Amino acid sequence: WCVMRSVRDMKNAHPCTFWTTTVLAIVVVLLVAARIALPYVLLSRVNDVLADHPSVVGHIDDLDVALLRGGYRIKGVVFKNRGQSAESPPLLRAREAELTVHWRALWHGHVVGAVDARDVVLRVVHAKGSAPHTIEPRAVREQVKRLLPFRINHVVVRNGVVHYVDEAGARAVNIDVDDVQLVATNLTNSEKLSKTLVATLDATGHVFHDGVLKLHADIDPFESRPTFSLDAEGVRIPLRDLNQLTDEKLKADFSSGTISVFAEARSDKGVFYGYVKPLLHEPRLVEPGDPEKKNEPGWKKLWE
Repeated sequence: WCVMRSVRDMKNAHPCTFWTTTVLAIVVVLLVAARIALPYVLLSRVNDVLADHPSVVGHIDDLDVALLRGGYRIKGVVFKNRGQSAESPPLLRAREAELTVHWRALWHGHVVGAVDARDVVLRVVHAKGSAPHTIEPRAVREQVKRLLPFRINHVVVRNGVVHYVDEAGARAVNIDVDDVQLVATNLTNSEKLSKTLVATLDATGHVFHDGVLKLHADIDPFESRPTFSLDAEGVRIPLRDLNQLTDEKLKADFSSGTISVFAEARSDKGVFYGYVKPLLHEPRLVEPGDPEKKNEPGWKKLWE
């Protein structure tokens, strides 16, 4: 009763102060509630967009918002083929990614910012009777176009891994590229935000830990027919680590030596040009008397 009386007395004594304080309190409560709800609203909206495609389904586990610095942190990014079992490995996953946005651009209805992703794993599978498949570019392109107009000034990928699995032959062939460090610039879905839709990509990595991979590419990801230029090299790749591949394709096994591959390619709206130049350095085949050859059929030994 005393509290109610003191509030009534304050209203009577200072009506303007009372109502100002009340309004400010309500505004603060609403802002706090909005701040708490914002990550969940954004998480739901993004997952709805990523899940709404007939062939590729995306999902993120968590999303944190840092309003003051204009940043987002997303965790547990996964892309799978629709209908893919929960036990099978995803086509793409990332442990964590930080997104930084420019507030001034948001007021104009578009997103401008940068992305820093860590521990990204991309899986490319060549199944029997089909072409190699991974994240289908058209599916991603359609989903990205549905988002707000955006320009990502640069994307950094740290500690990435690419798994290539060839299941088209008699036995599976696995090739891993690890320690992938990638920088991509000018990723945009709007010609109003950039002079061009062409993105630039530079990447390095290691093939079987010892081989060094370098790549530079200029790509138009929103062109319906492939449009890109590419310059790539893989240097000092151990031939012994490629025995799964050479045994399946060439019926040959190597005990030592390295291979370096240099390639340039260009596609102008689906018309391809380019070359691939492999160079072998001190290759040595496994000797017929080697223990590894003990159980091989005679025709294969004769071939080698």
